[in-house]
Amino acid sequence: MRNFRQDDHEIALAVVAGCPQIVPYASRVPLFQFGVETMMSLVWFLLVGLVAGSVAVWIRGGPDRGWIGNMVLGIVGALVGGFLFQLLGFTTNSLLGELISAVVGALVFLWALKVISKST
Repeated sequence: MRNFRQDDHEIALAVVAGCPQIVPYASRVPLFQFGVETMMSLVWFLLVGLVAGSVAVWIRGGPDRGWIGNMVLGIVGALVGGFLFQLLGFTTNSLLGELISAVVGALVFLWALKVISKST
């Protein structure tokens, strides 16, 4: 068993027989601590959502939902598209791939909303 003592900003892990276990040092790590990388990832996620939602509305046509509505549509589309792409065995390793996945997911989500609204 090897223990790695790390700073309070990181969770120290001891790897025992291939199974990570949290060592006592991790109890001093704050639960919600955001670093620069986390904040930039969130900003990129929101920007990709905004662009994907706007592109999906442009492709689909129809009323504009405003920039917040397009961002929410793109975020939901990213979740739906990521699930669908993973289900089909595709992976996205670039920003362009993530954007395409989010646009496809947003289009599928808009189609599902249209089908549900017609049936009710």
